[in-house]
Amino acid sequence: MARKKDGRAPYSQFYLLKKAAKQATIAMQRLIFEDEGHGFSEAQNEASWYETLGAFLVRHNPADKPSQRLARAR
Repeated sequence: MARKKDGRAPYSQFYLLKKAAKQATIAMQRLIFEDEGHGFSEAQNEASWYETLGAFLVRHNPADKPSQRLARAR
């Protein structure tokens, strides 16, 4: 995620990350907010961030199935 008007984490840092990921052939999902600074001023942008984050976590960090939790507890 990048915010083009972010004064604390400049967009230039995101550009360097994107470039490094491409050179390392790492797939990267991007979410760029043109009109945001270091926080969210628009509710729709914040909602979009949480939707995207939720989908990412489901894909890459799924919840344990009950049987997996029981096996670890033993």
